[in-house]
Amino acid sequence: MEGKTAEWHVESLRLSVFLVEQVTPEHELGRWAELMGSDPDETRTQHYGHVATADGPFGSGRLRLGVGASRFDWQVTPAPDETSTPFLSLGAYESVHDAFSPRMRAWLEQGCPPVQRIAYAPVLIRQMKSIAGANRYLADRLESLQLRDPDHTTDLEFRFNVRKQSDTERSIQINRLVTWSVVEVAAARVAIPPRAGPGDVHVGPSTPVCKLQMDLNSAPENTTPLAAPAGLFDELVSIAFELADREGRG
Repeated sequence: MEGKTAEWHVESLRLSVFLVEQVTPEHELGRWAELMGSDPDETRTQHYGHVATADGPFGSGRLRLGVGASRFDWQVTPAPDETSTPFLSLGAYESVHDAFSPRMRAWLEQGCPPVQRIAYAPVLIRQMKSIAGANRYLADRLESLQLRDPDHTTDLEFRFNVRKQSDTERSIQINRLVTWSVVEVAAARVAIPPRAGPGDVHVGPSTPVCKLQMDLNSAPENTTPLAAPAGLFDELVSIAFELADREGRG
């Protein structure tokens, strides 16, 4: 997939599935090793066994599997590093997608219990030169965003949810919950002292970014097993790329 998505970097990607029947969370953590071909670094069971997690390396980041009685969450996030970059990122959206999505699709086809609902939630960031420039960038991309004074607007967030009928499963409605925002981010380091006491916090220079947060999901009204969850996941991924590529539509 090519286009303006090259401008976007990944803060996180998440696939969530909602199960038809309940499971025992701690019994499901072996799915992490099945997917990745190695054991996770850490597993935990919390809340009297109602929630279980497995966490381990995924490229330059971390992959976490969270399991509840009726839900699986696969989420990849950046690993903390010692670089001076202004924000943590997994890398360009296309390359992270190429590592994450095929594994998720294979799991949906081969290892996932029956599901009644799925959600794909990318959080993307794009570095900008200034807040005003970031404001203009979003105003140019989103016709519905009427921004009168981009040079002096300091807090910008634009959210919408537009439903559409799924092309994969015609009886399913898809929510497209999208939030565009302009924020300033900064890298912070905390030096933990050898003895009890306050840590030394160093905050680097701030950097303006555009942030695109998406929660693309099949509507909760459906309570029957999805016929083609992998195909529906592909459709949600395509919607995400269309939104990231959009120019002058909104």
